[in-house]
Amino acid sequence: MSSGRLSALGTRGRNARASAGRPLNAYGPSGPACLVPAAALRQVPITLACARGDATAGVDIPYPAKTLASIFAYGRKNSLVSHKLAEHWLQILERLHAIFRVPPFGAAKIRAVKKERKHYNLDWTLVSENGPRFENLVACHLAKWVDFEQDVKGRDVELRYFRDVDGREVDFVVCERAQPKLLVECKWGDDGIVRGLSYLKERFAAADAWQISATGKKDYVTPEGIRVAPALTLLRTLV
Repeated sequence: MSSGRLSALGTRGRNARASAGRPLNAYGPSGPACLVPAAALRQVPITLACARGDATAGVDIPYPAKTLASIFAYGRKNSLVSHKLAEHWLQILERLHAIFRVPPFGAAKIRAVKKERKHYNLDWTLVSENGPRFENLVACHLAKWVDFEQDVKGRDVELRYFRDVDGREVDFVVCERAQPKLLVECKWGDDGIVRGLSYLKERFAAADAWQISATGKKDYVTPEGIRVAPALTLLRTLV
């Protein structure tokens, strides 16, 4: 194993009952270390030979991935590796607490995708680009909060995301008993309301809807009830 620094990675609530005594800061760079070198998660480019275990292939995957999980997800999507093999390696990364995956939210009244899951790093500092890194940070914060609500309060809550066949998307949907309670869209700056958030808010009016930003300063509520605010305004309430 590489002697590089170990990634500081955490655990996943109901999927990791053996570590129920974990600290609540386990999601992110301050959590407990596991045996996954950060250097291993930054291998780019990886060859198709490595991905398939075929020493004769040697074809580079043309993808600016920042983690092994991204590479395998890309390879699976573009038929560079089999779905079964990519899923196998993603499961290994989950068991090592290197990544966690968020399933899609679907309901009868919306034309949502039903199977494709998004993955995030438990150590969000591994993501180099500002926007994706901010989204990953929020994912870790929401996942930590959802696990706390499950384990400590016994709430039937889960973290999901929304994407439909028409391209509308919301980064995070927190559901309780299969009903959306919190909708969160992440933006780097003060952007306009995304259509996916407006779409979901219209169909689930009782859900709290937020569009949060990393660097934006605006703080207001739209006529349809969507709160636009700096990220800290929401995240400080989820501890």
